[in-house]
Amino acid sequence: MSNVVILFAPEKSPVKEQAKAVADAISSKEWKVSIKSAAKSHIPELAPADIMIFGSGDTKIPASEGEYKELFRAFEGVNFAGKIAAVFSETGSSFDSELVKTLEDSDAALFQPVLSFSGSQINKKTMTDWVKKLFAFFKEYRSTRNV
Repeated sequence: MSNVVILFAPEKSPVKEQAKAVADAISSKEWKVSIKSAAKSHIPELAPADIMIFGSGDTKIPASEGEYKELFRAFEGVNFAGKIAAVFSETGSSFDSELVKTLEDSDAALFQPVLSFSGSQINKKTMTDWVKKLFAFFKEYRSTRNV
């Protein structure tokens, strides 16, 4: 069984519901999916993850100063080689570019594009298509690494 960890912030925002919707789209007997607030997460919880998905709601606070603050501090020097990382965020969040840069520096294989939503809604078809593409990316990545 493979593992997916979905982290989200801020805790009291529509992004929590979006994280649950992404998890529901992933739901499968082949995957163990964990969802947790970024503010309550620690680097060791990412260790078993094959895919790490990071979500952010509408916030003007940079990710490195908000609820992801402790994780961002811990990301410095962490090597996520062999892991897939993906991002979803509310349109207009400064989170995307900051997190993408941090994940690129960590050697995670970054899945693009960022899944964007507006308000409390992600178009279900758009999200389902994004999840399918994410898992196709994962399979291709694993096959090229002979894992």
